This record gives sequence, structure tokens and C-alpha cells, in this order.
Amino acid sequence: MKAYSQCSSIAGLNGVANFAGYVGTKHAVRGISHSMYMELRDFGIKVSTIYPGSIQTNFFDKIEGTTTNENMMRPEDVAQTIVQTLETHPNYFVADVECRPLRPKGKK
Repeated sequence: MKAYSQCSSIAGLNGVANFAGYVGTKHAVRGISHSMYMELRDFGIKVSTIYPGSIQTNFFDKIEGTTTNENMMRPEDVAQTIVQTLETHPNYFVADVECRPLRPKGKK
């Protein structure tokens, strides 16, 4: 069994003001991934798409007004989700996985 995981972004599911170009590319990943799944499933090939929210990486370093913080998801948790998606039973398919920080603004 072969499985592929495409990483998109929450922006692939929602619009984001002032990020039209980025959002457009992430919506494209979703469309391509879903099409690939439909084309390849009869060959036993899975194509899953992961939509992570904010992750503690340097992605935000050049985005004015946004900084990485402890309320973002840890990269290792997103990686574990991808591995678990790829290691499912051959006849079990996960099409889409949306992951977000539980408390993106921190504790109240």
C-alpha cells in the first residue's frame, strides 16, 4: 500500500485577509490532492491532506505583527499526525485532517 500526505494549511479551508496569494495556493493543494486521490485509489494509493493551523516554526518570522508563541502547535505533534495518517490499515483512508491549537490565545 502506498500513501501520500499533502500538507496544506487551515488557509486551504478558509479565506484570510491580506493573504490571497497564499490562500489560493493552499486551496489549490486541496483540489489537487482530492483529484489525485480519486485518480489513484483504484491502484491502492492513498492521498491525504493535512490542514494545520499555526505551528511553532519560523514561518511567522517575516509576517509583521505575528510571532511564534507557546500557544501554537508543536511541529512534532503535526509530524506525528502525518505519520499516523500514513500508517493506517490498507483499507482505511483518511481524506482530510484539520489540526488547530486548542487554545490559540492561551489560557483565560
